[in-house]
Amino acid sequence: MAYKLNKTDGSLLVDLVDGRLDISSADIALVGKNYQGFGESINENFIKMLENFSNSTAPVKPLRGQLWYDTATGRLKIYDGTTFRSTDSTLYASSQPSELIAGDIWIDGSKDQLLFYNGTETVLVGPGYTKNQLRSGDFVETIRSTLGENKVVVKKYLNGSLYAVVSKEAAAFTPFPAITGFDTLKQGYNLSSVFSDFEWYGKASSAGKIIDQFGNVFDANSFISATVDDISTGKLTIANDNGLVVGLDSDVAIKVSGQTTVWQNNIQDADMRIDLKDVSGTYSAMYFDADTKRIGIFKTNPAYTLDVTGDLRITGDLIVEGVQVSLDVATLRVEDKQIELGIMSDSTLISEIDADDAGVVVRVAGDDKRWTWRNATNSWTSSNSINIENNLNSYFIGAANVLSQNTLGTTVINSSLTGIGQLNTLVVGNNLQSDTMTFTEDRITTTSNLEFASTGSINLINKVKITNVEKPISAREVSYNALLTEGAANDVAVKKYVDDELAASQLTLAVDVTGIGSSYATGAWGAGGDETLITNLVTMITELITPSGDINGKTAKIHAYYYTATTAAIDINANTTKTLQAVDSAGTQNVNVIGDFTITSPTAAVNFTVNRLVVTISVAAGLWETSTGVIAASAV
Repeated sequence: MAYKLNKTDGSLLVDLVDGRLDISSADIALVGKNYQGFGESINENFIKMLENFSNSTAPVKPLRGQLWYDTATGRLKIYDGTTFRSTDSTLYASSQPSELIAGDIWIDGSKDQLLFYNGTETVLVGPGYTKNQLRSGDFVETIRSTLGENKVVVKKYLNGSLYAVVSKEAAAFTPFPAITGFDTLKQGYNLSSVFSDFEWYGKASSAGKIIDQFGNVFDANSFISATVDDISTGKLTIANDNGLVVGLDSDVAIKVSGQTTVWQNNIQDADMRIDLKDVSGTYSAMYFDADTKRIGIFKTNPAYTLDVTGDLRITGDLIVEGVQVSLDVATLRVEDKQIELGIMSDSTLISEIDADDAGVVVRVAGDDKRWTWRNATNSWTSSNSINIENNLNSYFIGAANVLSQNTLGTTVINSSLTGIGQLNTLVVGNNLQSDTMTFTEDRITTTSNLEFASTGSINLINKVKITNVEKPISAREVSYNALLTEGAANDVAVKKYVDDELAASQLTLAVDVTGIGSSYATGAWGAGGDETLITNLVTMITELITPSGDINGKTAKIHAYYYTATTAAIDINANTTKTLQAVDSAGTQNVNVIGDFTITSPTAAVNFTVNRLVVTISVAAGLWETSTGVIAASAV
């Protein structure tokens, strides 16, 4: 008769046929009635149950509630009707186990973190960082001070580094043993000095507005943005001489240098332009060409140092100190009745010699047309004929009519004609004196001495005897004897006279000697004078003027000047203003902290003093000698 084998809940597991061994219904062998050799199977069943089916793989025909010892994990598991679950609720694995049930604890071996399963998902218990992230987060610790006092603090770690310590102690203290980055801990949030660039990012609720020392409240609309376009309805003042800088590379600066306002372009060879706007649009009013150092007014490509397009009106005087003035105009109009020439820049007048060839010149393709003063002839000279268009007009000299179209004036009693018609008698003389000379056919009669002067030979056709003639002296000998001494303004001097004058003349120089003297003391060389200054000046003048033996005794007077400067001390504390802000800290209300501070750029005056000396140095033995130097205080 077959056995009906039921499970604990009363449900039928199998009808076990007599004489049969069932090994397919469960993980143990079920022995039927009268089965021969049943002892081995029954004993093996006991062994399996004693071992809890110990194996690295799960039993293949488990029944709900069956135990299995998993040799692969070293854990005892129980079959819940679907899967084998560990009897220990704490699981250690590098990945999340698939058999977790609510309340199970899983230790993630890959991260060294503890989690529990709530029936839906795993929840991290701790720590809040993985082993690869290293120690991170808040840790409450009791540390000791150098005075042996226990202090409870919160240490803040990130990636294994201690970056901050929070303390509630009112008095600052020094931890012992020392903590790297924290020499002294104060009440509040202490940042490690190891991370010098640590900053707060975000917005604190108490920092949405700023309150100054007078109780005035300023919100975000009270300030001009530094990153986006913004508008100020008030006056903007930059209270320092460094001024305003514009551009990604600090391209343009507006600043003050001493008493001078400076617009400075900081880009090498970059042009500057000032644009204006009218009804037709924007146009360039001024253009500064940095490469050519030219300025254009209403012209963006100036061809001259100052290039103006349009009319130019000057209500004051116009002084041009260049070499050339060109007026490319159709009409030149001058209000003054006289045009003055030959006036120097300092209003002095030129000499008679310098006035030579002064006048008016008309440049033409052929020969120039000139009306100029000739010093050699002491007269105005025209390069072309002079025509008086009206035949009723005449030439006048000293209010006297000297020449008309057909008559020589009565005041003309002298002549330089090269040829005249036939004359019977010619009387030559000064009508104001009695000296005359009369020419007749065969005689020359004079009332005074008669001299023959010719640049060429004087030839006598017939042989005559000349008496009472003095021994002649050559013109060369006369000229040489005269030019050895100083002559008239128009005389030409010989080389020896010029050399002597140059050797005896005195040189004058002006030199900035700042930094090349030691004491700048006055006196002669070896008698208290600054010998370092004299030595340096001798080196300098030797490079400029090479001396020689033929100018021994020549002296040079040097106007030497040097600068000294003094500055006043700057009080930094007087230029620093701080604003206190009341905040709550660790349960203490209205703790004053620095909410803001302002540093005003200090100013200091630099006082320059110009000191003047006169240094005299002479040439001796063909050299500028230091021993001849004498330093005297200047009266300037």
